[in-house]
Order: sequence, then C-alpha cells, then structure tokens
Amino acid sequence: MICYLKGEPTTTDITTDSAITKDGIENNNETSKSSGSDIICVSLYIFAAITLVVAVAVYIYQGYQWLKTGMWVSVPLYELLGWFGFNYSAADTIEWLGIRKVLLWILEAPLFWVLTFLGPVIGFIAWFFFGEE
Repeated sequence: MICYLKGEPTTTDITTDSAITKDGIENNNETSKSSGSDIICVSLYIFAAITLVVAVAVYIYQGYQWLKTGMWVSVPLYELLGWFGFNYSAADTIEWLGIRKVLLWILEAPLFWVLTFLGPVIGFIAWFFFGEE
C-alpha cells in the first residue's frame, strides 16, 4: 500500500547503488525515505481498523450480557467518553436548546453504531486524501 497526499508530488527519495559481484551479477541496494503523509495514512487506516474491532467487541459484550441476563444492555457513547474524563452533565449547561438536543442525541447514541459508522468514515478519508491515484 502506497499512501501519499493526492495532488502533491511524492517525497520518496530512492538512492541506488549498483555493484557487480565477481559472479557478474548486478547487485542493487535501494534505500527510501518515507514521507509524513505515509505515516498519517497508515495511522488513519490503523485507527479505522481499531474502531471497527472495538465496535465488534462492544457488540459481543452486549450479546453476552443478553444471553446471561435476558436483557439487552445499552452502551451509549457518553460511557466511553466518561472513561476519558468527559462530563456528560456539562451538556445540560448549553443555553441553546437545539444544540443541546443534538449533542445529547449524539452522546446517547449506542456506542456500537457510532463506532461502526466512524470506522469506515475514517478509512474513506484516509483512502480519499492519501490513497493511491
């Protein structure tokens, strides 16, 4: 997989040192430098894959709890964000009612669906901006 920012020239520098061995075989030693956009592209692909794996893990956890108790356990987005120190009650301090409703709707969305949507979106962004032409 080659990743580079579309529309920009690649920054890969290839240096070739050719040497002929005593058997008459040409030996090429190639070294290359990877660009910063390669790192961004691969990081986005890895993040997208991790997002989808976590989504499946959440779904398996919910299925396990359902099989065990007979009740479907909802895991909303705000519970995941709470692990990172996000205060869910801070959304109630927003004065604009419409923005507050939209924010609360997003925060109360099932984590499985948020991650299932987010993974392919991140992968598409990586492919669109940094993929091969």
